[in-house]
Amino acid sequence: MKQLQSHIACDGARRLDVLGLISLMLLSMLVIWSCGDERTEPPTAPDPGYTRTIVLAQDAVSNGQEVTMTFTVDSELAPVTLPGVDQPARLYLTAYIRPDDDILWRESIIDDSIPAWEDPVLEYQIAIEETETDIEALTALVDSCEANPECPGDSLTELQTALADAEAVLTAWQDSLAAANADTTRLGLVRDSLAVVVDDRFRLALKFDDDPFLAYPNAIYADEDYALSGQAIYLAATGANELKGKTFSLDLAQFNAADVNNMGRPIELNWTTCFSGVDRPCLSPGSHSFTVSLTGNETYVSAVLVLVYAEEVQ
Repeated sequence: MKQLQSHIACDGARRLDVLGLISLMLLSMLVIWSCGDERTEPPTAPDPGYTRTIVLAQDAVSNGQEVTMTFTVDSELAPVTLPGVDQPARLYLTAYIRPDDDILWRESIIDDSIPAWEDPVLEYQIAIEETETDIEALTALVDSCEANPECPGDSLTELQTALADAEAVLTAWQDSLAAANADTTRLGLVRDSLAVVVDDRFRLALKFDDDPFLAYPNAIYADEDYALSGQAIYLAATGANELKGKTFSLDLAQFNAADVNNMGRPIELNWTTCFSGVDRPCLSPGSHSFTVSLTGNETYVSAVLVLVYAEEVQ
């Protein structure tokens, strides 16, 4: 009985110790709070800039006609601090064309006509090399026989005849190789000529708002006839739908287009920055439009605009 009372007494003492510790901790916290917390909450952070993606057109039929796409800029775009790095507006413009006979002809030359000469040309080159080796050996034998009085006349005649035959064979192989090279060169000229024609035939043009300037992105005027080159839509792979599609990724703060006043050199355009006192459209808050046209008998355009808005400080 005394042991039980002693155990209860000890257990009660431990509980009192724990309660005392808790009380001391609460008292310490009360003292700290009463003295005030020198820490302050940080100022409200600015809302981060955000990106908005706008689908402007999806497989819109052009066929050389204009396709107008309207959109709204909700607020100020992010500033351009590092030109070429900061991109507050990017336009992804995809051109789809139906390959015509000239494009197919060019591809046939590249894929079939020129490769068809590869094996014959190699055969001619090997035959020429082998025949030249035979001629060297026969020439040495003829020279040796002519220098040796004991060489029979019939042997010399046979060697001379064999040498003449080998030389005739060599001439035939050389003529074949020359014809192959000439035809390959002709095909190459046709290929290059077709490239100039179809590059100019399929023109992707872009206008912004009411600006009369007609921009041909990623292109130049190649000569005084204003033939356009550089867009190379005809080089795109042909898809399962038998169309060729090429996407132009345009940083609207800095992209190149053909310059009618400077043949062979592009002009750099900036459609994002609004300059004070300059009367030209820019991507200011409000309604805007792009007008796109793609020449060709059967053409389509798709467009997606990505805008990066500036931070809004609270």
